Amino acid sequence: MACFILSSAAIDSAQQIIGNLESFNELQNKLENELTREFKLRVGIHAGTVVVEESGRVSEMYSESLDLTGHIQKAAEINQIEVSEAALESIRDKSGFIDLKKEIGGLPIYSGPPSDAESD
Repeated sequence: MACFILSSAAIDSAQQIIGNLESFNELQNKLENELTREFKLRVGIHAGTVVVEESGRVSEMYSESLDLTGHIQKAAEINQIEVSEAALESIRDKSGFIDLKKEIGGLPIYSGPPSDAESD
């Protein structure tokens, strides 16, 4: 889990990670089990308030927003970024995001294609 101040930063980071996964799996992944060697991710992004204890540890963060983000991530397709409408509303460039026609926690969910991170 990672927390970002801006939804756009979370989306940009997720696009870079997903965009580099294929290269990572081909060149750097050292997992030995051939059946599960390929590293795969599900990404869920939501915007909302998070309470952080003084220690600042992720294990001590809590909020309805984190819970909803976890549900979005669990329902996401493998190697895809799925974003709640709340997160999508706060970014300027919404091009490339597709309405998945599904809701989680009453919020519409969108999917966006990863950027071509290797050309950056």
